[in-house]
Amino acid sequence: MVKSLPFAEGAGAPWRRIGLALVGALLTGDAIALMLMGLFNFGVALPLAIGPAFLALARNGVWPAGGTNGSGGQAGWPLPRGW
Repeated sequence: MVKSLPFAEGAGAPWRRIGLALVGALLTGDAIALMLMGLFNFGVALPLAIGPAFLALARNGVWPAGGTNGSGGQAGWPLPRGW
C-alpha cells in the first residue's frame, strides 16, 4: 500500500512539489557532474541517492513502497545498488 504524505496535500502543495523537483534535479545534476570529473566519494554518492528520491516525491507525492504489500524495503529504496 502506498501512503500519501501530508506535504502532498493542501493549499501549498504545488509549490512544495516544485521545490522538491528543483532541489532533486540540482542534487542529481551536481552529483553526475562531479562523477564525470572523476570524484567518487560518499559526499557525491549521497546527493545522487537523495536527488532521485526528491524527484519521485515531487512527481507523485507518495513514497514508493519497497515490497508489494509495503511491508519492507522503505529504508533501502533510495540507496544506489551495487555498494
